[in-house]
Amino acid sequence: MSNEHETSQHSEPSTAASDNVIDFDSLGADSHFDVKLPTLDELLKQFEHATPDEVKDRWEDEAAYANDFEVRAADSERAWAHLKGLQDHYRYKGTWSKFLMRVLGGMIVFQWILLWRVGAGAWDFTEYQWLLPILLVQNLGQIIGLAFIVVKSLFKDLDPRQ
Repeated sequence: MSNEHETSQHSEPSTAASDNVIDFDSLGADSHFDVKLPTLDELLKQFEHATPDEVKDRWEDEAAYANDFEVRAADSERAWAHLKGLQDHYRYKGTWSKFLMRVLGGMIVFQWILLWRVGAGAWDFTEYQWLLPILLVQNLGQIIGLAFIVVKSLFKDLDPRQ
């Protein structure tokens, strides 16, 4: 669709009678109007005959707009920083999750090999009867401890509303 066809479907923008200001709210979000900004001479001509109250009102409107812009810009920056932080957090959470899964897998494989070799008679711990139970309990304790740490710290909800 051409731009000329689009503009012919919309009504002309409404303007204030004396200010020649376009009401952008009436245009809608998907409007494709070419807005011609006034020149410096046209702006100066508008202010030549302005009363002090009109000048004050315009100044207050401009100050309110600037203040609103600053507040919105700061809010947008804060929201962007929060979003970036969440993205980084979840990326690192995935990295740590994979690392901890490998560590837990290695510990389980170690315990399985230890029990298999002792059960098959390949390793003999008769001189060190205390070693096998301590190794098994320590390894099981580490697996449970790591699982607890993962659940408590890696998978907590970051939503500040809760």
